Amino acid sequence: MTIPEIGSRGRWHDRWPPETMLVLALAIMILLFAPLNADSGWYLLGARRVLGGERLYVDLIEVNPPLIFWMFVPPAIISDYLPISDDVVVSLFVAALLLSSFFLALRVLALPRGPGRIVKSCLVCAFLLSVVLLFLFGVGQREQICAILFFPYTVLAGRAASRLETPRWLAIVVGIFAGAGVALKPFFLAPWLAVEFVVVAAQRQRFPFLRTASSVVLLIQCLYAAIVIVVTPAYLSRAIPLARATYWAYGIGGRALLSSRLVVVLLLWSLTALAIPLLLRVRRVQPLGQVYAAASLGFLISYVAQLKGFWYHPIPAQIFAVLAVVATGETVWEALVSIKFGWRRVAATMSALAVLFAVIACLAPAIQQFRSIRAVVTSRYPPLIARMADTIREGAVGEPVYVFSTSVWPAFPIVNLAGATWPYHYNCLWPLPALYRGIPGTEPHYRLPDEQGRLEKAFFDTIVSDLTTTPPRLLIVEHGTRMQAMRGQDFNFIRYFSGSAKFATLFGRYHRLGTIADWEFFERW
Repeated sequence: MTIPEIGSRGRWHDRWPPETMLVLALAIMILLFAPLNADSGWYLLGARRVLGGERLYVDLIEVNPPLIFWMFVPPAIISDYLPISDDVVVSLFVAALLLSSFFLALRVLALPRGPGRIVKSCLVCAFLLSVVLLFLFGVGQREQICAILFFPYTVLAGRAASRLETPRWLAIVVGIFAGAGVALKPFFLAPWLAVEFVVVAAQRQRFPFLRTASSVVLLIQCLYAAIVIVVTPAYLSRAIPLARATYWAYGIGGRALLSSRLVVVLLLWSLTALAIPLLLRVRRVQPLGQVYAAASLGFLISYVAQLKGFWYHPIPAQIFAVLAVVATGETVWEALVSIKFGWRRVAATMSALAVLFAVIACLAPAIQQFRSIRAVVTSRYPPLIARMADTIREGAVGEPVYVFSTSVWPAFPIVNLAGATWPYHYNCLWPLPALYRGIPGTEPHYRLPDEQGRLEKAFFDTIVSDLTTTPPRLLIVEHGTRMQAMRGQDFNFIRYFSGSAKFATLFGRYHRLGTIADWEFFERW
């Protein structure tokens, strides 16, 4: 019996499983209610400024490679022509990527000798729910976009590991999706290499050659590197040296990351999912469990290698770990059905218990995330963000505002939500934590301009020039010992920048409006 491909005479509910369509609709609905996070708000604003003729790493000083800003150009264009809020336009952008990835993955799964109907539906539904629920407060993050674009590639890798043919045009499209996702961060090369290692090992070729899809991924990385060198040379000459000199202050250390419970659990499960098919030796099942385990392990490596510990960095590893549970479950089931006696039967039973334990471990956070949906639907943003955005709307719609903080949040999303502008070089004062690594609970000695080193002087002068050239309508100043990466120091931004006579004169033109939590508001006379 020949398995029908999509577009042939197969039944529609086999080609497009209704349960996956329902879960897709649910995922899109959740996306549309998701709040705008800080990074996505900045990417969107940066894309608008690029469209306006400003230059990345010259007019916008940023540590991230340029692809994410170029990706946000389409939603920036749409938001300029349609009356759509920034949070909705970002959600629609991610929804479009998710729809494309969903149908592409289904197309690959529908090829002959693919997984069974139940496994196919479980994989797709698990992916849709995890990539939306786990990123409920991080829609548009590069990790989410990479996971979405990389999913069809992992499905195709399962076929390649089983030495199954794939139409060349389909492999090229899948490679383009994965290549764009991998290019978002250099660290995302790790999951791609991990998946390729599993495919090569499964094919048992002594002299492996690049497949069509992997060749496309590699080609895109080379083209992207060339484009960066030609179009944004300042990224290499300015952004990278500055990031190396200062951005380390936001890290938490490799030892702390490696010893965290999340990393240990994901590492153990990835290694277990890689080992189970080797023990059970079930030939009738594609090694998708190993592919997803390798992808999870690769994203875990990228998480640790970044040395930041940001909450959204390990989420792709979690997503593909969930998929590894589903795919490994199919392998274990086939082993339990076909193996009746001997040590392999014992191994199959122990593997089933491991899969059951993993499923139970996944349920608790899934339930918690579903509970978060109710809070988001009731009130998309917390009261603090809503109050700050309302304050800006009252006096600075369409005008520049500035937030003195070492964190991108809350400047973004409140600038997006209130319709204010941000015509400044830095999205926050992120070089400061490396420049002032003092004792927690103390106030540092603020160096005057003639005491500052070359790096600090360039940063200081840029901020002062920005504020005096384009004075913000509102100044918002963070106070307290909870500033990001400042190690408990109560850094006084006004006192620090008042070391410049120009800034001191400018600040004299502001009067105090009041305080919202740790944030003090000043308005220009």
